[in-house]
Amino acid sequence: MTRAFHAQESLDHQVSHGKKEEDGGIKNSLTDQQSVGEQVIKRFEHRIEAKDEKIRLLQYEVAMKDEEIRGLKSEQDRREEEYTMLRNTIQSACTDMEKAVATLGSAFMFRVENRPGKGNHYDYDLIGAISSAAASIDK
Repeated sequence: MTRAFHAQESLDHQVSHGKKEEDGGIKNSLTDQQSVGEQVIKRFEHRIEAKDEKIRLLQYEVAMKDEEIRGLKSEQDRREEEYTMLRNTIQSACTDMEKAVATLGSAFMFRVENRPGKGNHYDYDLIGAISSAAASIDK
């Protein structure tokens, strides 16, 4: 309905302003007015078809971008899950290493007592060095 209205407006405008022929005369006959009207309508239809095609192309591009965005979001979600899993694994490994170091440290320490009765004792590590904490306490 809008197409026909715009086409009729254009036709009325062209007819009222007088389309001139090559010899300078004004087209006033009914067949000349119909010919001009048909041309105007064809031009409007062509413009409308071109714009419809452009709209279809833009809608296709939007659909492709939406699909690309969905794919990127999916990939981001997978990476976040992987990051969370790795973070938890690293935290667990750090906790296990701290426990292992503590266990290892206590396993290699032993106590040696000098001369029974005097109460002197020192903590030595596996190499035989006196622990600085134990030596400072005994002094």
